Amino acid sequence: MSSQNILDSLNIKTLKTEKAFILINKELVKEHINTKSKAILLEYKADLLTDEHNIYSALDLFTECYELNKLMNDLPSQIRLLNKISALYIQIDKFSEAINNLNIVEKLIDKININDSKFASSRYIANMAQMFFETGEIKKAKKYYHQSFFTAKQNKEWINLNNNYLDFASLQYNINLLDSAMFYCDKVLKFSTSNKKYPMIAKSLILKGDIYEKKNDFILAEKQFKQAINALNKIGSNTAFAYKKIGNFYKRVYLYDYAHKNLRIAVKKTSKLNNIGELQDLYHDLMENSILQKRSSRAYVYLKKYDSIYKIRTKNIQNQNIKYINERYNIQQAEIAFINDRNALLKKQRKLVTQKKIAEKNKWISFVIILLLILLFLSGFLYYRYNKLNIEKSNIQLKNTVLRLQMNPHFIFNSLTAIQNSVLKNDQLKSAELIAIFSKLIRQNLEFSNRKQISLDDEIDMLTNYLETQKFRFNNIFDFKINVDKDVDKEETQIPPMLLQPFIENSIEHGLKHKEKGGLIKVNISKIDNGINICIEDNGIGRDSAKVNNKNDDDKNKIHAIKIFRERLKNRQKKEMDNFAISDIVDNKNRVIGTKVEFNLID
Repeated sequence: MSSQNILDSLNIKTLKTEKAFILINKELVKEHINTKSKAILLEYKADLLTDEHNIYSALDLFTECYELNKLMNDLPSQIRLLNKISALYIQIDKFSEAINNLNIVEKLIDKININDSKFASSRYIANMAQMFFETGEIKKAKKYYHQSFFTAKQNKEWINLNNNYLDFASLQYNINLLDSAMFYCDKVLKFSTSNKKYPMIAKSLILKGDIYEKKNDFILAEKQFKQAINALNKIGSNTAFAYKKIGNFYKRVYLYDYAHKNLRIAVKKTSKLNNIGELQDLYHDLMENSILQKRSSRAYVYLKKYDSIYKIRTKNIQNQNIKYINERYNIQQAEIAFINDRNALLKKQRKLVTQKKIAEKNKWISFVIILLLILLFLSGFLYYRYNKLNIEKSNIQLKNTVLRLQMNPHFIFNSLTAIQNSVLKNDQLKSAELIAIFSKLIRQNLEFSNRKQISLDDEIDMLTNYLETQKFRFNNIFDFKINVDKDVDKEETQIPPMLLQPFIENSIEHGLKHKEKGGLIKVNISKIDNGINICIEDNGIGRDSAKVNNKNDDDKNKIHAIKIFRERLKNRQKKEMDNFAISDIVDNKNRVIGTKVEFNLID
């Protein structure tokens, strides 16, 4: 029985995933298996691993399969596999690797089209769309998705078409076009149900559940998540992701016992995948759920499990940050290489035009005008791209600097010491609550540092977690108030991440920590015609007194927060520094009673 016949049998019988793995592995260990059969089996096995969200194992198998198809010079199969590899790299934010593979796909398509001009790959186009979506270029993403639909229909790639529909539905969901997202989900569900494509059924049901949850229709949302689990159980696929989804859903709707039950099932099933990152997230979710239930002893158990994994992963945090910066730099370099290649092509075209001008003297003037217009456009475009890339590079460096400033070892050490003292005082509930706030603060810093903009609501949430941590650390010698004008839309207003924290830190470290009690920090955010006004006030000892208290500070390498802030506003190119001011607050006797920082952010 050939390998293709075995796979056809698996598809017809829809064997459970574990049994399919056993049958495939049994064939792969045979001594006389030919290259083509091995490639077919490896690709099928990698597809099953992808459905179970076992990304890294699937990547290894797809790569091995791709090398086998290179030996056989099977260009269509190489294109198909590179598209799958690119899609997985996009999922784990390795955009430079995705770009490299998509460039190879483009060359292979061109190579095929020498003999067949009709060949096109809809998944290649969809992967380009997905990459633009992940990097925030929504208009480009939509354009490429619609192009992928047309290509898939033209080539009768029905499975690819519905996978593209599902990815597009996810995009629509993320930009709150819920009815459109539901429409494409239903199209996919109809196709996958009639063709018994259970992994596709589960994905569409989970997305429908998310849509219903966003619409506050919790009964229908729960129904979709349960149906997704049933669909995966029919083929024996790992249901860890689905149980995590429904567990967090129950937590959000205050059904904590149900949340605990389903998250525990997700932990058990994730353990089989050997995915420690996902396991750590699950223990964090279980700890939060236990705190919400006021089950401090249970929360402490999950905290210990979370910490045991955290210790393993902590050493890699700095490397991950550096890796992210390198990823962004690689994307920029790839874009520059693309522009250079296009310029080389334009130079060749220019030579061709010059040769034609010799033969067609009567059109010489018109060709010169057209050529000059093209060169003028390209010069302006290249200048714009060069300037934009420089600004993005500067922003990445500033983000890394801001992250180091905000999460400096001194702050982390003192915060952990304060938590340790609380634990030693046997205040388990307070300790668990503070640990949850502190862990969320660290996670927010790592997440937001990778983004150009975040919502004002996210910035306030992170700032609140930071102030709560500092307040506990300094034994409640100060309090804080964050007031947002009712005319300010916190969800829609976008600002650079971690913008306010350096000024809050200055207020605490230089103004309030010298007071025994009664300290107060006020953050007022109000609406102005073209943006928002931010005012930060404290009732500390004032700038002059702070300079005296800190005159023995010999840390000459410390980065000044105001300098970093000025550079970030300058890179926004909106002349926001014109309204930036730091001043003393004085009473009616002209005595300094605090410090005020005020600036505007322009839409």
